[in-house]
Amino acid sequence: RKVQQPVRVFHNEALQKFRLCPVPEGSTVNTSDYGVFYFLCDKSEPKPSVSEKKEREANRVPRPRNSWILYRQYHSAEFTKSYPGITASELSTLISTKWKAEPPHEKRFWNDLAEQEKRNHRE
Repeated sequence: RKVQQPVRVFHNEALQKFRLCPVPEGSTVNTSDYGVFYFLCDKSEPKPSVSEKKEREANRVPRPRNSWILYRQYHSAEFTKSYPGITASELSTLISTKWKAEPPHEKRFWNDLAEQEKRNHRE
């Protein structure tokens, strides 16, 4: 369905864009000054409402955690108790230093946990 409506055309110099502004219904319009444009009605689905987005987000399954995230979550409580008032950035730095110093068998343990979580996520 086409909609015929008179519009006024403005050019925004700063944005280098044209704007089409509808002329209010009932106004007398000299179409030689304004022009008449035809628009196709938008029959697309309306954007989801905020509540629909929240519902969809609530039903979303979070992606699985990787080995570093699992390791960090496990050790963060320990470091937070040892260093009260520590920032998240400082906490990550401390745990990262510990992670880098871990022997391969310890990292393998956390990698295996992450792989298990990934498998569970696929199911």
